[in-house]
Amino acid sequence: MKVELEYGMKVANDTYQLSKFGDVELPTVRWAARSEDGDNKSNECGVIVDFTGPGGYDERNRSDECTGFVNGLPRAKTAGDFLITVTLTPPGGGKPIVTKRPIKVIPYGS
Repeated sequence: MKVELEYGMKVANDTYQLSKFGDVELPTVRWAARSEDGDNKSNECGVIVDFTGPGGYDERNRSDECTGFVNGLPRAKTAGDFLITVTLTPPGGGKPIVTKRPIKVIPYGS
């Protein structure tokens, strides 16, 4: 599985900065299940995307898309270390594939 982070208020590699208003837009997360024929574009997977971080930030999104994305998350209001976990169960079951991507949110003016 391929996982990419896009957009958001990125200031460096996997680093985002709180705005002067005290919040930050988190990245869009894209995933792509791979098969022998390339990306699997069916709607037969089970996908869970978890965002966790300081200040009680805990968001969970679900999808059946083998290749898809999550965006429009609530803005983070606390600096610190966040973790994005994408869990994909292939069509027909099978062992889930898990990818974890840590990101850092730094204070405004850092």
